[in-house]
Amino acid sequence: MVFGGWQLIYPGPDDLTQQSADAIQQHLADWEQAAEANDMWSFVDMQSAVDWMIMQEFTNNGDAYYLSIHVYKDEGQKIKFVPWDMDLAFGLYCTNDPYGWVLGEGGSSLLVGTMKDDPVFQQAFRDRWVELRQFEMSDANLVARLDAIAALLGTDTVDDNDRWPPWEMIGQDTWVLDFSIGCETYNWVDSDAAVRQWILDRVEWMDDNIDTFP
Repeated sequence: MVFGGWQLIYPGPDDLTQQSADAIQQHLADWEQAAEANDMWSFVDMQSAVDWMIMQEFTNNGDAYYLSIHVYKDEGQKIKFVPWDMDLAFGLYCTNDPYGWVLGEGGSSLLVGTMKDDPVFQQAFRDRWVELRQFEMSDANLVARLDAIAALLGTDTVDDNDRWPPWEMIGQDTWVLDFSIGCETYNWVDSDAAVRQWILDRVEWMDDNIDTFP
């Protein structure tokens, strides 16, 4: 079910009453009007939005800010953002380098644009990045997390492209393959090394350029 461009995931159509549908429709309309009036934070949890945008920028997500924006709302609470659709992130394709702000590379929705133009939000973004880099997203913790994932997977693995050929996994979205034209095909060990280096390069770039966001 679609509400003004938003697709409802939960509750499903069989569980959605007309009263709930009308309430969702009205809340989304009110949210958009608030964004136009620079009153975004009456509807949106800023901390959630900050963390969500940091995730988009940290991963250099090629799908960020356009169509792949997912939110949820608990009763009596503000709207919160959640990560979604990360298949063009973490340097997955050779065209996705670890430099530059994703938000500065093109247009964005009214809702995202309103957030990023708010000086209070901009400062909250910068402060949160500095905070995260002290512990949760320090180089040491990022490497430890990657080590744990590698240990879980083990090194006796086949190449992902052999086990799950991309052209069989993407269904009808064949346009995605265009992003990988000319990219090297790595085995698992090389892919692991490439992702590790990409992540460390990315956080270093963000550290050096955090004052320029957005």
